[in-house]
Amino acid sequence: MKKIENCNYAVALGRELGLSLVGIAGSDIYQGVEKLILGISWQLMRAYTLKLLQQLSGSDKPITDEQVLQFVNERLEAGGFPTITSFKDDAISTSQPILNLITTIRPNAYRADMITDAQTDEDKLANAKYTISIARKIGAGVFALPVRGCERAWV
Repeated sequence: MKKIENCNYAVALGRELGLSLVGIAGSDIYQGVEKLILGISWQLMRAYTLKLLQQLSGSDKPITDEQVLQFVNERLEAGGFPTITSFKDDAISTSQPILNLITTIRPNAYRADMITDAQTDEDKLANAKYTISIARKIGAGVFALPVRGCERAWV
């Protein structure tokens, strides 16, 4: 019984943090409902990242997705790379925009011959795995792992 109480408490804390937890109860976490647990996890990672960016910016105002997208596109443009339209841009599934962004931060951090043309899901998965290793190599926090069989290579 204590386990479910703890899971209910986790949901209550999530709501206090402003997470969207409609239709999620502690029993869902306890029972291991994967989709709901992934939803909570994603929101926690996003909240942490935006809070960290806010602290790094020295601002007392929350950072928005639009500001992050603007920053990414400014870096990509400055590096001579194509920009992305949103965080749902299909180009992201190839990993190339992420590698391009890494290049603007740390030139020559990866080997271009290790990147595939990303025409198949297998190619996209290989690119995603390599991109994660490069991101870790340069000290970036990695919250996502590639998943085979998804529409997008990042989950």
